[in-house]
Amino acid sequence: MYNFPNLIDTWDQSVLHLRDQGPDLNVSEFDYSLWALVHQTGTQAPDLIRDSFDLTLETIEFIVSRPIEDMELLASGTMLSFTMVADESNFLKILGRRDYNKLVFLSRDDHHEYDAAYWLLMNRQASKDLMRTTQIFGVGVDLARAVANATDTQLRHLAITSQAKFVLRFDQALIPQILENSNVLSNAHLKRVVQSMRNRGGRAL
Repeated sequence: MYNFPNLIDTWDQSVLHLRDQGPDLNVSEFDYSLWALVHQTGTQAPDLIRDSFDLTLETIEFIVSRPIEDMELLASGTMLSFTMVADESNFLKILGRRDYNKLVFLSRDDHHEYDAAYWLLMNRQASKDLMRTTQIFGVGVDLARAVANATDTQLRHLAITSQAKFVLRFDQALIPQILENSNVLSNAHLKRVVQSMRNRGGRAL
């Protein structure tokens, strides 16, 4: 194994060989926020995190045992660690409707902020590059295109009306190996990249 000053950038670069673009700060910050949510909520309500992110209690216990700053070591700017688990056709149906609530911004519902942020981030990425968006989020090109063409109001309406569970895109057994080898490029990091590229919503592409 080889030492690198910044491991997350190193394994990100292995993905970037597919596309000549750098990691996106908005993507990495959102990914970090999801890991931080798992860490923070897992401390108080591990059962909720188990059900919402499909993680075992053993994995959650390990995560919360680490400093919250370590969660940044798990975040990536090229592929989100988590993807939504749901039938994409349902999202497409909702986005295809024109009778959505155009006053959704008046509904102050903090429970859907992460969902809204997820869709708005996808919109920003898909507006620039559809195929890269399918890699970042682990979604199909039809959904990426529909999200790119949607308005902010439509996406916030989608976040409120269609809830989906987040699921890890790689084997959670790799998490301890990644964190415990944060200064080296290990097989765990390479497996993470390969598994994340192959899996969409917990299902192999």
